[in-house]
Amino acid sequence: MTAAVWIVFIVIGLPILGGLFFAAWREWLRYRYKVGSVLPPEELHQLQRTVEKLQAEQERLRRRVENLETIVASTAWDALASKLGLEESPPSSLPDEKTAPSKSLS
Repeated sequence: MTAAVWIVFIVIGLPILGGLFFAAWREWLRYRYKVGSVLPPEELHQLQRTVEKLQAEQERLRRRVENLETIVASTAWDALASKLGLEESPPSSLPDEKTAPSKSLS
């Protein structure tokens, strides 16, 4: 090869090849960062199992609360509460501050 071809290759070809290699290296680093930030498969499966267990527990608790709300809101509960004397006394039957005996500090 002649000297002119070598000069053209050095002046034009090497910067182009260097730029291509740099871009490829930068993409490889981005890929490594993405792969490194992802959880290992066994840890990911463990987290998925934990989420499924927590969702099942939440559903069980939601059904339980709905059941308790149904019991408390039913007329049978009202009848049972009145039979057992569990009804709250109306606010008018509570002693007023005026009629209640007051305690003096002296």
